[in-house]
Amino acid sequence: MARKKTHEELTAALAEARAALADALLDGASTEEPRGRIAEIEAQIAAIEAEAVAKAEAERAEEAVKVEAAALEIAAEQQAAVVAAVEVPGLEEIVGEPLPQPEPDAAVESASRFVAQCRAALVQAQGEYQTLADEVEALRARMSAKLAACDAIRTRRSAGDERASDAAELALLTADAEALRTMVDQALQRASAGDHRAAAREALQAAEAQLASAHSKAAFGIALTRLRMAEQVMIDAFRSVVHTGRACGEPSPWLHYRPSPDLVRVATGQILPSASNPLFK
Repeated sequence: MARKKTHEELTAALAEARAALADALLDGASTEEPRGRIAEIEAQIAAIEAEAVAKAEAERAEEAVKVEAAALEIAAEQQAAVVAAVEVPGLEEIVGEPLPQPEPDAAVESASRFVAQCRAALVQAQGEYQTLADEVEALRARMSAKLAACDAIRTRRSAGDERASDAAELALLTADAEALRTMVDQALQRASAGDHRAAAREALQAAEAQLASAHSKAAFGIALTRLRMAEQVMIDAFRSVVHTGRACGEPSPWLHYRPSPDLVRVATGQILPSASNPLFK
């Protein structure tokens, strides 16, 4: 089975076919053959380009599935961490029923997806740069081999082993080394221009900061909800003190209850964020 020609080979062949068509037109000859050749090559190029587009779309779709799966995993981990961060020992026993599981936080889910996308982008940037860096190293290795061959010839000649072909071989090796040096410089420029790793890392750091913020806000919201649940139990318990006290003849049964200093601080908002405050420990 014949090897398929590359896009570059077909482009070169197309240029030749168009040149043949121009010659035929100038000579007044039949243009059927060059026109048929042009149509054939253009069809092959179109097929290669369509195949490349389909492959790229399939790869993008596959990557999107992976990113979405990673996003769901991150969101699930974050949601579990949020719930664990606001756990209040004994609250379920006080409330008297299982605590409701918080709904997944939309901001956490969105930030998780952003993190997953940025992680995938960083992996892609690292892969793209590595390809460019490998090209640089391969060219450097070839250049070093040429220079090493030059050094070997000079070492041999300094030891008295001179050959008639040395001058021509040295000139050829030196020219090759210089050409490779130019190619190395060009490859370094391509690698520098195509190095998007720093930008990808910065984007990931921003995404992770956004996720941390969403995590904290979600935890704060759940903590407030659970505090109100505990507050309701407290109010119900206080109501029970009032009712039972009045029933036994106490005119002001609520005076028998004195809240702790910490509870007074919580209820009145007289809280100083200092290390000595037990609420901040």
